[in-house]
Order: sequence, then structure tokens, then C-alpha cells
Amino acid sequence: MFKKILIANRGEIAVRILRACRELSIRSAAVFSEVDRKSLHVRLADEAYSIGPAAARESYLNIEKIIGVARRAECDAIHPGYGFLAENAALPRACTEAGITFIGPSAEAMEALGSKTAGRQLARRSDVPIVPGTNDPIEKPDQAHALAQSMGFPVLLKAVAGGGGKGMRLVLSTAEFASAYRDASGWHLREYSVRFTRPLMIDQYQVTPGSEGLQFESNPEVPLQLPHFTWAHAFSPVIRLSAVDLYKRGGTAGSIDARLDALAWG
Repeated sequence: MFKKILIANRGEIAVRILRACRELSIRSAAVFSEVDRKSLHVRLADEAYSIGPAAARESYLNIEKIIGVARRAECDAIHPGYGFLAENAALPRACTEAGITFIGPSAEAMEALGSKTAGRQLARRSDVPIVPGTNDPIEKPDQAHALAQSMGFPVLLKAVAGGGGKGMRLVLSTAEFASAYRDASGWHLREYSVRFTRPLMIDQYQVTPGSEGLQFESNPEVPLQLPHFTWAHAFSPVIRLSAVDLYKRGGTAGSIDARLDALAWG
């Protein structure tokens, strides 16, 4: 088990990880930007370190600063939470170089699945059924419009590099396409103040087949990355419970569906 974990995130995400550390008797180190100095995760952590100004690219997205704090605090692991650097393959690589354990998937797994188009290509090579859509990034709106028309509306525009659903737009007709394309390709300009748009991909929107479903994920080699069940609805997961939580409450494999159904639909 780890002796001390650096949590490379903020807010509720960091608080949840901090509480898990406390339950497991693992010391925690938090990081914070100037505007988060008085945040709850800073107060709850055993140690807290400033990593710069409010802009995420100068603090929470700065891998060099994160690794520097982890070394200074003598942490043996880094937990990225989700968002920020959680899907950036450069962080687990930097952790490996620094001799620090990254609590999360490998850099290779991120590169294979972090990009939606790369994920589609991998699925096709593995003979996994996928919905109709583009397999390569699209950078020109005219090209995207033509593909959407040939595919047939409604379609989903998705930022290739992800964004927790923020870079996703449902387009019901050709009249909506131009504004939806601008929003989907430029959402990160507003979120992170970067100066360039990002490529998109297009999926044919599935109107009726269940978007709801259960996913099971775990990495038995990494503590604190316990198995969890996710009830997925619409574009993003809305309920995520660890298997430990379910079984502590008397759950069994046969009762998990019922419990999640009750939680999801009241």
C-alpha cells in the first residue's frame, strides 16, 4: 500500500480521493491554485502545496509542477482524479521517469483509447460492433457537413480528444450544423483559453437503442483504483459506485442491477 499520495486535482473530486486515503490510513498531499487556497480539499489534506495562478494551464495542467510537488512531498503515488491530466499520457510517463506510481491506466492505454477516432479504429480491428461514423479526425467544417449529410441526420458531433461531454453536440438537421460545429470544435477555447480549435468526429445518432448500460472497470494491480460499476445514461455516466460500497451494503452480483436501477430511477 502507498505511504503518501499526491492528488492532482481540486474540489469534490479531490475530496472524495482524500476521504478514501483517510479510510485506508494513507497520508495525502493536495495541490491548489491561487484561487483554491481556501478550498475544502486543501483543508482536509494532510499537506497542501501551491502550484501557481488560477489558469489551469499554469497550475493543474502543468505536469512539471505536479511532479515537482510529488518529489518535494516525498509521495510514492499520484492520483489524477478525472479531468485535467487524468487522460494525458504524458503524466503516467512522467511518473514512471520520476519513480512514482500513477494511479490509473498506462500511457499506452490512454493513447489507444483516449482519442475517440483511435478508439474506433481499435474497435474495428478487434471486430467490435460500432455505430456508423467517421474513423479519422475532421478539421474542415465543409467536409464534416458533407459527411453528415451523406450519413443522414440526426448526428452527434464529438471532439476527438474528449472533454467529458462538453465537446459533444446533437445535430438534428442541416440548418443546425454550422453553429453546432463551431461549439463542438471550440468548447476548449472557452474552458482553457487555448488559441486553436480541435478536430471532430461524427457518429450517427442512435435514437432508440438503450444508451443506458452497466460498465465494469478495475485494475487489480493498483490500490485505490477499486472496481466500480457505472450506470451510463445519455452522454455521460451519472452514477458510479465501487463494488466495495455495494457489497458492504449486502449486495451480491445478482442484486447489483436492482440496486443501480433503484438509484437511477428512484
